[in-house]
Amino acid sequence: MSNKHLFLNKVTEQVKSKEAKQSIKLEMEHHIQLAKKGWIRKGLTEKEAEEKAINEMGSPIQLGRELSEIYRPIIDWVIVALTVSLLMIGILPTLSSPLLFIAQKLFMILLGITIVIGFMYVDYRKFADFGYLFYLTGSLILITVIFFNNITINGMNYIKIGPIIIKGIMAIPFFLLAWASFFSKKEFRYVSFLCLFFFSCVLFLFGFDSISTVFIYIFTVAVMLFWSGFSKKKVFITFGTGTILLLWMLFITRGSYQLNRLMAFIFPERYAQEAGYFYLYLEKIWANLKWIGPPDMEKLTFINNTDTVFLQLTYQFGYVMAVILVLLFGTLILKMITNVKKIKNQYAKFLLIGSITLYSVQVIYNLGMCMGFLPVISLSLPFISYGVVPTVINALLIGLILSVIRRKNFQ
Repeated sequence: MSNKHLFLNKVTEQVKSKEAKQSIKLEMEHHIQLAKKGWIRKGLTEKEAEEKAINEMGSPIQLGRELSEIYRPIIDWVIVALTVSLLMIGILPTLSSPLLFIAQKLFMILLGITIVIGFMYVDYRKFADFGYLFYLTGSLILITVIFFNNITINGMNYIKIGPIIIKGIMAIPFFLLAWASFFSKKEFRYVSFLCLFFFSCVLFLFGFDSISTVFIYIFTVAVMLFWSGFSKKKVFITFGTGTILLLWMLFITRGSYQLNRLMAFIFPERYAQEAGYFYLYLEKIWANLKWIGPPDMEKLTFINNTDTVFLQLTYQFGYVMAVILVLLFGTLILKMITNVKKIKNQYAKFLLIGSITLYSVQVIYNLGMCMGFLPVISLSLPFISYGVVPTVINALLIGLILSVIRRKNFQ
């Protein structure tokens, strides 16, 4: 074994993190090679130059200990604690429900925590070169839902296999991994983006998935595209044209139903006997809420523990709960955003931006919807709403974010 390999082995033996060993070894080899070339230019032989370069590095044991500290994995305990807190708050809306319902929610909480912690230890860098595979997987999920659906709920198609329900939103994490890979490649062309993005949007629309799924997908890709190396002029033209095209396609596929809901949001008094009733009653609820405890009025039957769970919790516990939730979600989102500028690896950066956007848009829209600032759509509040699929997807997003942060010292 050469002196260089002996030196590198002694250095990496001092490193505690198995994941950091390879990064440190590659960096040390790079530094030794640069120093070696410098000594060769000064007239030393290749062997003498390598020996000189190694000696300049100093004690391998001391160097290894120092690098072990520099390259140590990072666990962002603030993000972990905030995520677990939100998951635990999710049990509150179910306390008055049957025991089985509470048990199911407890299972979802434990599942969410397990996924968050487990995925944090998964090395995200292994996904970087499989963009097209992830894109194909996401597309196949949507195609399967389009052509092989066997149940329809509220106009949306699903595939039910025993207790398992496959829905279009399950494709989003795969598309997220795909777009992060595409945007991080210098050879990725804008024409390729247009073709792949348009095709995926068509699949979402004709799969008769919910408007919320289409919305969060398009918004997430738009933010990732804005951070890419493509011309901002192209980006604005694309999404300006795309928005018009999308609205046209929505009108064709969803027709007067969505238009009616939108008009009810803008003019609730005119549609007081239809969808506008919710917005009018929403104003009444917020006007009568107390800081602590429920108001002296009857609760609406469609305030539930899924899409309007924020409203339900605020109704039950007062404005204090609304403030607590906004602070928890806001702190979590801001804490995740502060890490974006610290990430140098392009794939990691796009993965972080996409995951934060996908998570944040759900939070912001759901809160805005429950406060009456935005039209009502079927969109759950991450970790608080009831549902296995949203819990799993959002836990995966937080796990991916923690995975990137954990390895930011050895990108």
